Amino acid sequence: MPVSGDAFLRFADWLQEQDSCKSEIKSRSLANRAYYGAFHITKDFLAMDERADHRDVIDQLKIRSEYLGDRLYDFFEKRKEADYRLHYQFKPGRAVNMVSEIKDFLKDLKTEI
Repeated sequence: MPVSGDAFLRFADWLQEQDSCKSEIKSRSLANRAYYGAFHITKDFLAMDERADHRDVIDQLKIRSEYLGDRLYDFFEKRKEADYRLHYQFKPGRAVNMVSEIKDFLKDLKTEI
């Protein structure tokens, strides 16, 4: 069954509500899923090929709005930090803020472009 960017965001929302899991892996997973939601929603919004990668989507978005492209790039960098910099703490507050910022970004995407 195909999945959408919105499904990634819904999963991030669900994960955020899970009080039984308070580990750092939850924060890292939350950042990851929220970023991928934003990435896929943006790619679809720009009507890009399914095979477009992160750089392709960010570059195309920057052509239309440098500000939004820079924001998506910032989320991409935070997601990489959450996924790959395992010796550094990724605090829950960072993940929660990232989800909120991504939701604001998606509202801006739909109104500014």
